[in-house]
Amino acid sequence: MQMHWITYLYQFGIGGIAFVLGLWLILKSKACDLKSAGDRIWFWALIVGYAGLAGVFLLWTLVAVHS
Repeated sequence: MQMHWITYLYQFGIGGIAFVLGLWLILKSKACDLKSAGDRIWFWALIVGYAGLAGVFLLWTLVAVHS
């Protein structure tokens, strides 16, 4: 594995674990009620936002490596 992928994997691997633990915590503490339409929208917005950010960083990393 090349060194430029280490930062990406750390940020979105270790950060992803922290993100999932945070989502689990808000669900367990009942801070987010997925039966509520508003809470469900925000919950999915967090997930889509995380995946979108990971995708953009992946694209930037690929462009940087291949240019």
